Amino acid sequence: MATKHRNIDMTNSSVFAGIIKFVVPVLLIGLIQHLYTAVDSIIVGQYAGSDALAGVGTTGPLINTIINLFLGLSVGVQVVLGRALGAGDDAAVHKTVHTAMLISIIAGLIISFIGIFFADYLLIMMDVPFDVMPYAKIYLQINFAGKIPAMVYNFGVGILRAKGDTKRPLYLGMVTGLIKVVLSFVFVAYFNMNSAGVAIATLISTIINSVVMLYFLTTEDDCSKLYFKKLKIYKKQFIDIATVGIPSGIQSTVGSLSNVITQTAVNSFESAAIIAGNTAASNIQSFYFTIKNSFHQATVSFVSHNMGAKKYERINKIVKCCFAFMAVFWLLEMLLSVFGGDFLISLYVPGDIEAIKAGALRLAIIGVSYGIFGLSEILSGALRGMGCSFHTMVVSLATNCGIRILWILTVFKKIGTLESLYISFPISWVVALIANLVLFIYANRKLNREQMEQCDGHGQLII
Repeated sequence: MATKHRNIDMTNSSVFAGIIKFVVPVLLIGLIQHLYTAVDSIIVGQYAGSDALAGVGTTGPLINTIINLFLGLSVGVQVVLGRALGAGDDAAVHKTVHTAMLISIIAGLIISFIGIFFADYLLIMMDVPFDVMPYAKIYLQINFAGKIPAMVYNFGVGILRAKGDTKRPLYLGMVTGLIKVVLSFVFVAYFNMNSAGVAIATLISTIINSVVMLYFLTTEDDCSKLYFKKLKIYKKQFIDIATVGIPSGIQSTVGSLSNVITQTAVNSFESAAIIAGNTAASNIQSFYFTIKNSFHQATVSFVSHNMGAKKYERINKIVKCCFAFMAVFWLLEMLLSVFGGDFLISLYVPGDIEAIKAGALRLAIIGVSYGIFGLSEILSGALRGMGCSFHTMVVSLATNCGIRILWILTVFKKIGTLESLYISFPISWVVALIANLVLFIYANRKLNREQMEQCDGHGQLII
């Protein structure tokens, strides 16, 4: 059937070919979306100035911190649905899809309430400078107003990716991203709406995304078809999703919280130029994040499917293949960060020497070492697919959050330079990579040795 032609066979096809087929659309849509976001930031920087750009950028870590807990549940959906598909359990697929979409609506409602009504408190807590505050507040409130359609879209993407359908989200993202950029340019350049213009453009494109995604899901021709009248939270599927998704969400949330603390440290310099430079560099690094996330998503989906199909011997092949791809992209990231840093930052803040210097410094330290984070996240994705989401959460809490926060409260507080702040990232990533590697080796050996004798009834490894 048409639906099956769009899906990838993750349990029988070549691992190398399957991962390429899965990753390319995910990578392209991520890069295109971040390119559109970068253009948005460039538009704000060019037409509204550094204060408005700082207002948009300073809210990013805060927004991610609030929504990541719920987006973690979408990872749980991807894992649980992948296992059901791998096992050929049509009833479980149906229940997982309908549970997931109802969760997405409830999650979006909660996020919108928090972001709209507590915006002032959240921004004050982050020590956002007075001259940046108006831009940050309006951007934050409008952005959070669209979180119900945003969560519907993200959970829908998780469902499609669990099936191996990565092309339709690509096509949809290309169109709506272009709409967003055009609207941002019109609102900011012609109507002088500053950060509010970018937020409204984002809201409109998000609504379009969710409507089209619902159309995709309600017109499927297999057991994953969505029926609005059958939306229901099924107890077993909810527990399975939560078992994987809550640790994943906590891990992402705490990681974002450490980024909020980092942003607060950047804000402590009380310089709109430094904040704008940091925002520009963070925006460029979002392209690196897309690469990392593409292979993380691939390992989650492929390992989940093979766990459901009980083809455990393919797990090592999946991880090794993703490692090889990640190493190539890491080299490209390093070259771009070292030799193109000043030029890239200048696109956002032309002529602002202080902002360019601050942004290039971040790229030289964090951008160069980002591949370490990528390798660690591939292992984390494999562990989640194997059912070890709690263990990867503990690693993240101890490293990407614990080490970084401790560093900021001690070393950075004493030295007080941007260099001493940014170096905390690669240090925490190295420790996380080692910890995840040890955990993966142990879990994989245990799985192969006991042949699921220590697994629960849902194919989840207990270690």
